[in-house]
Amino acid sequence: MELLIGLIGALVGIGLFFAGFFMGKAQGKPWAPVEVPMTDDEVAKAIEERERMIAEQQAFRKLMNYGVEQAYGMTDAK
Repeated sequence: MELLIGLIGALVGIGLFFAGFFMGKAQGKPWAPVEVPMTDDEVAKAIEERERMIAEQQAFRKLMNYGVEQAYGMTDAK
């Protein structure tokens, strides 16, 4: 009896897998994103934000590379 229930469960699982596969395939490709043109203010904000993030990343890298040599002034800090 347990074998029969296990076989039925396996068949149901395989059936659900294939049903999901074919339903997903029938749905087709995802929609293409809609491009919204940016205004001049938005472009300026985006450029400013990008420059700020680059500066933050450079500061973080400099902080992560901080070592004994820099602490005691043994190398040029760039």
